[in-house]
Amino acid sequence: MNTCDKRSAKSILATEYPAFDFHEPFEEEDTLWVPDYREREPEMIVRLNLALKKIFDAEWDKSLCEHVFIEPMSKDLQCDKIYQLLPTREQ
Repeated sequence: MNTCDKRSAKSILATEYPAFDFHEPFEEEDTLWVPDYREREPEMIVRLNLALKKIFDAEWDKSLCEHVFIEPMSKDLQCDKIYQLLPTREQ
């Protein structure tokens, strides 16, 4: 299995992105990566949908909302699925 699907350790990410707030339970090692199994698209969609739900259901300071931008950054397939899950202006 390709290790490109495995995320970097939390300590490495914290060094590269010091302003990022790692909420618990963000483990040091990637606990979702398994060397002999690759996540299928339906599983990815469920996981990404749960992550987006957490983001959009969070309590936001309403005075900052017009200045908040969320930029999904990931691999092509994951970004494609995220954009499919996000509401559009027409919705």
